[in-house]
Amino acid sequence: MLNNALHVGKVVWNKQRFRKDPTTERRTSRANDREDWMFVDRPDLRIISDELWERAKQRQAESREEFDRHSTNRLNATHRPEYLLSRILQCAECGGPYAISGKDRYSCTNRKKRLPIDELDGECCTNSKAITRHELEERVLNCLPVAFYSVDIFDRISKKMIAHEVSKLKSVPSRKAQVEAELAKIKAAQTSLMQQIQDRHAEGRPRLAILDDQLDELEAKREPLARELATVEEPTEDFQGKIE
Repeated sequence: MLNNALHVGKVVWNKQRFRKDPTTERRTSRANDREDWMFVDRPDLRIISDELWERAKQRQAESREEFDRHSTNRLNATHRPEYLLSRILQCAECGGPYAISGKDRYSCTNRKKRLPIDELDGECCTNSKAITRHELEERVLNCLPVAFYSVDIFDRISKKMIAHEVSKLKSVPSRKAQVEAELAKIKAAQTSLMQQIQDRHAEGRPRLAILDDQLDELEAKREPLARELATVEEPTEDFQGKIE
């Protein structure tokens, strides 16, 4: 919707081309080069001003930069996974955050960015110590029983650990959800094949045996899944009770 130039009274032609696979009879689209696009002004179709359009495009670019997964930084702000000690660790030298840097290793983010630190009189942090996430989590968990009566952050870490484990348990799809997803894929494939058969019949072309074979294969997969779905029950699990 944000990329529809009709909003500012411009019609774009020749953005894509279509081809039909002779084997499967499926119609696929391919984008044309931007130089081949044709723009036609239609002021009567305009619904927003150029200024609002530019502001929306600028906001879209900013959001894309924030949310996209980059090949050089897959741990961007919105896709960074949460771990047991996320947003808790601090650098002993500069007080900055210790976060995952590199391959599952914690290190000082201020040192990596080479930022001048006020607490260090404008100098950059020189703390090069790094530790793997698994080793650090193991150390913390091993010392918790000893530190139970002296460390006031135990409750915070305990709650965070439980929430983290509950989140992992909930992220595992149930068997019912898996079966429903598989059935939905099969139904979509069957609908596509039936549409191809109907199109060929409407165009007066002969029916392809390969399409019938594919329908038979899909139906053979669908029947046992449908029977399983009729008997499977959604479990009501106490995830927190499992952990505690």
